[in-house]
Amino acid sequence: MSKLGSTLKNKRESLGLDVDRVTEDTRISADTISVLENGDYKSMPSYNHAKNFVKNYAEYLKLEMDKVNELFDEECVKDDFNREVKYVAAPVTKEEGSSPSALRFIIPIIIIAVIAFSGYKVFLAMQKGKALENPVKIEQSEEVKKEIDQAIDTPVDKKDVKEVIENIKKETETPSTTNIEDKAETVEEPAKTEKKVEKNETASLSAFLPDVNEEPLTEAKTVIVNFSDVCWVHIKIDDKEEMDFIAEKGNQREIIFHDNFVMDIGNAAVVSLSYNNRTIAGLGAYKQPVKGLKFTVNDKERLKYTSVK
Repeated sequence: MSKLGSTLKNKRESLGLDVDRVTEDTRISADTISVLENGDYKSMPSYNHAKNFVKNYAEYLKLEMDKVNELFDEECVKDDFNREVKYVAAPVTKEEGSSPSALRFIIPIIIIAVIAFSGYKVFLAMQKGKALENPVKIEQSEEVKKEIDQAIDTPVDKKDVKEVIENIKKETETPSTTNIEDKAETVEEPAKTEKKVEKNETASLSAFLPDVNEEPLTEAKTVIVNFSDVCWVHIKIDDKEEMDFIAEKGNQREIIFHDNFVMDIGNAAVVSLSYNNRTIAGLGAYKQPVKGLKFTVNDKERLKYTSVK
């Protein structure tokens, strides 16, 4: 039998105190007192819970704390509360394919090749436009000059001079239209080529780029927990962060979580939780410990809970 538990029980009985009187004075539940006097400290949520309850109970019975701490260290250690966590390693399948180092060289080469090809096509289109424009101007200027020289050197009638001048005007006006059409064609061709090159470049690069799936982050939520009396509490948030403490009467705590949190409480009737202007209370009877209450927020932004233990 536990020496510390016997010491606590014998001291209580020597003072003529029953369990109900101790519960009323200390706000420690009858179940917790039974655990302390039986020395079953490992059944409590954590090492801190066990040590604090033993300290409060021993001080109430006015025992020597040095002796109590010595007995407690002999019967209860932190290693007794370490939770076992098993890790299962999944087999890794190594797929054969091109190595990342090879892709580093392939992608830049493809990009350079696409840019060089597009630049070459644009250059050819510009040269072709210049080649079409210049000969027309040269031919037009030479023909006009020849006709003017002939008109000056050759004696002709006034009618012939008039016809020559009209022909010169017609021939001078006609090439201007041809030049405008040639310029319009010259401007349109490079634009089409550049658009085609952009599509080809995007298509060639998409074959080498990995698919990216972006998952939206869950918004953080805050729950206010109020305690109307003394109560031990253990909280696990999002399966990561854990909290152990003993709440006093009138205490208030904030719990910030993304997906869920699980609570173990030593006095279910004194705990209430508030979220989004709604309050959850009455989780159990007075001095009744409750474990494994999992709280989540549903699609209607309401806090709900289920028992997972």
